[in-house]
Amino acid sequence: MRWSDWIGGRRPVVVAASAALAAVVDAVGSLCLADGDGNGSHSCRGADANYDAVYPHYPAQDAQDWVSPKDEAMTLHSDVAELLTGAGILDVDVDDAVADEHIRSSAYQRVVSVTASSRSRDRDRAIVATILRDPIEAVSKTAVVALVDRIAMKVTCPAEFRQWSAELLAEIDQLKTEGHREFIRRRIHDWLFYLSIEDGYVPKPAELAKVTDWMQRVLAEHSTSPAVLALVAESGSTKKIRNIAKNRLESCKPRTK
Repeated sequence: MRWSDWIGGRRPVVVAASAALAAVVDAVGSLCLADGDGNGSHSCRGADANYDAVYPHYPAQDAQDWVSPKDEAMTLHSDVAELLTGAGILDVDVDDAVADEHIRSSAYQRVVSVTASSRSRDRDRAIVATILRDPIEAVSKTAVVALVDRIAMKVTCPAEFRQWSAELLAEIDQLKTEGHREFIRRRIHDWLFYLSIEDGYVPKPAELAKVTDWMQRVLAEHSTSPAVLALVAESGSTKKIRNIAKNRLESCKPRTK
């Protein structure tokens, strides 16, 4: 059941489905709580006659790693409440945010804004880890990328951003989708490239080729270095990027009287 199924007047269906699922979870759970003597000491670790009888094709060990939708919803509710409280955001209903990923995504963006504006970076990793537990990875990835962008524009040098991002990278393995993990890695690489240029470094064409089109466009539109603009005008990945850099390079040249 998708969180988006709460939208459009489908809540009664979700409630009924959730109630039915909870009954199944409770029934299966009761099989795992008692052994043959009924002393309640047995668990679902290893082979279990009752468990295997209910789910003969589902390995018992996998049950240890399985998180029920009910538990997932409770964790999400706790995480959202913690993030909002920590950021001092009081006008977002936690239940609404849990039920609707659009409300939750907007709330995360506000949390990110408050987090990035703080002078202390001590809680950033914990906040990222909490956001990355969101069951909808596109939502959590977007929030984390927004934080990366804000911090990159706030740090004073590449070394500071490299140290900060190293801690964040340690958390992104929570994302199951490799494409999402790679997107964050590339965004961090882009900003390290940008910050090195801001620090005075002039990259080579081969180095420019390793950053994304997005970063090349940022450089073409915002760099004030004639050497960098000349590089992008010559070696940018697309014609549009090259033309933007070329036009800005021309406008930077001193006009003759």
